[in-house]
Amino acid sequence: MWARRNGRPQDTQRHAVWDCGEAPTGLRRLRPLPVEGDGVWVRNRQGGGHEVQRAVAYEGKAPVGQDRRALVGRQVYAGVEAPRPFGETAVARWGETWDWGAVETTHLGSDGAACKQGAQYLPGAVHHPAPYPLRQAPGTACRQDPDWL
Repeated sequence: MWARRNGRPQDTQRHAVWDCGEAPTGLRRLRPLPVEGDGVWVRNRQGGGHEVQRAVAYEGKAPVGQDRRALVGRQVYAGVEAPRPFGETAVARWGETWDWGAVETTHLGSDGAACKQGAQYLPGAVHHPAPYPLRQAPGTACRQDPDWL
């Protein structure tokens, strides 16, 4: 279900922006845009597996309780894709929300080299090592060992 938005496949969105040069239609203007990305290796029964990549862009954080914050204006993209199409599709999709012309700096939090390579798709990207990788969140939420993810 998340593979389609507005009746168009994600690869069509990416193609329209990156191959045809169509400008995304995002209207929300934000100068710094925080983005976090990570991947998790999921094993299959045959002994192989796939890397599920996730990235989240958001407008800020709001307090929701003692020592807790919620992401404001959160947009998540996840997929099992090579790094280049993944980054291009995420940027094209987020471009439907935010006006990329207004974004001056993108703060990219990640723990790996593949996510750092995604900085080439983001305006004014500054990489920050993530203190709590996204891959740990599902394991913690399910009360499982994150090394199994």
